[in-house]
Amino acid sequence: MNKSSCRVRTLANDGLCKVDYCLDCKVFHLQVGYATLHLHPEGFVALRSTIDTALTLFQRQKNAANAEPLASAPEVKNAFH
Repeated sequence: MNKSSCRVRTLANDGLCKVDYCLDCKVFHLQVGYATLHLHPEGFVALRSTIDTALTLFQRQKNAANAEPLASAPEVKNAFH
């Protein structure tokens, strides 16, 4: 049984993460470190949406945590006296 080779094109690469797309299999290859996920386009879109949601919530929590000490600082309360 002969297995055809994949025609993989790199779409993005930052050294730690890499996203390829196989033109034959129609599958994204998402590589993070030593792990690789093979995702159909629908799964890739769902993963992106989930990561975007998680990152948005994380940033809101981080900003809220950073803003709380700033608002309670005496210099901020008396900045315009």
